[in-house]
Amino acid sequence: YALADSYRAQGELAAAIKHYRRALEIDPRQPRVNLDLGVCLMKLGELPEAVVHLERSLEGDPNNADTRKRLVLILSSLKQYPQMQAHAQSLVDFDANDVIARLHLAHALKKQKRYADALAHYRVAVEQQPDSVLARNDIAWLLATCPDESIRDGRSAVRHAIAACEVTSFRHPAILDTLAAAQAEAGEFEEATETLKSALEIATQSGDSRLPTII
Repeated sequence: YALADSYRAQGELAAAIKHYRRALEIDPRQPRVNLDLGVCLMKLGELPEAVVHLERSLEGDPNNADTRKRLVLILSSLKQYPQMQAHAQSLVDFDANDVIARLHLAHALKKQKRYADALAHYRVAVEQQPDSVLARNDIAWLLATCPDESIRDGRSAVRHAIAACEVTSFRHPAILDTLAAAQAEAGEFEEATETLKSALEIATQSGDSRLPTII
């Protein structure tokens, strides 16, 4: 195990993984070894196997929030939303004021088409941290674009999107894109067109080729 740590410290992750595996052959349920192996696998992009070892680590250390946060990110990348939801829920249960964990929970619920539940968590996140650009942008996008018409609310979407834009001085193309979607949902089509033009101009000036492609 010490040798594995040494290789990891030197950035030799493949060698570290080899020795972590050997340590687990002796005792496969060592929380720290499973955690370190999972982190190395995560860094190398071996995400499904990383999940196995990180979850095994949690079996012996269930209160390790950092491990759960890693799992939330990996499971989101793998689009395994029910499992992502479970770990994000555990983080929120542990710390109800963890806004990022709550946003991850809302995202996982949204991806499972549980839009009302997602909206409820987005609202709590905004209440907890009104100046959170992520919270404001996420709730605005859901209110503007949700496939469920009963969830959509253009005026509320505009209000949240403007709040996010104010924090970013109306200079963030992706946030402006959300505002445009909200304005369109609210029937403010001329404003939406102008907002999209601003987003495109800022994205072009900054060399960001992604937004023009989306638009």
